[in-house]
Amino acid sequence: MPLVDHLEELRQRVLRSLLAVVVAALTCLLGVKPLVRLLEAPAEESDLAMATDLAAYFSRARGNTRVAVVMVPTDQLQRIPGAGPGTVRHGQAEIRWGDPQGAEERLLAPSLSPHSG
Repeated sequence: MPLVDHLEELRQRVLRSLLAVVVAALTCLLGVKPLVRLLEAPAEESDLAMATDLAAYFSRARGNTRVAVVMVPTDQLQRIPGAGPGTVRHGQAEIRWGDPQGAEERLLAPSLSPHSG
């Protein structure tokens, strides 16, 4: 293949790539507000219940039937100087009770949809 053919193919690929970047940028600009609204929306109770069950499942207390999970807004967490990793102090907290076995059933189920059975 002569050099001119290689340059022509390179030009076509660069133009296609540039077009793909422009299309992706426009899609992001148009879709950013609905995405931000979705992320800022408060979590539903079923989502919080599943998150609590998953936190209980992945804790050391997995063998218990009920596990206390402390739910704290991230702006209420303060790192303790000199303490080990993950050790924090918090203000307002809500204690939720998780079911590790329920989380395990959901994880092993074919679908994570809350409407599946």
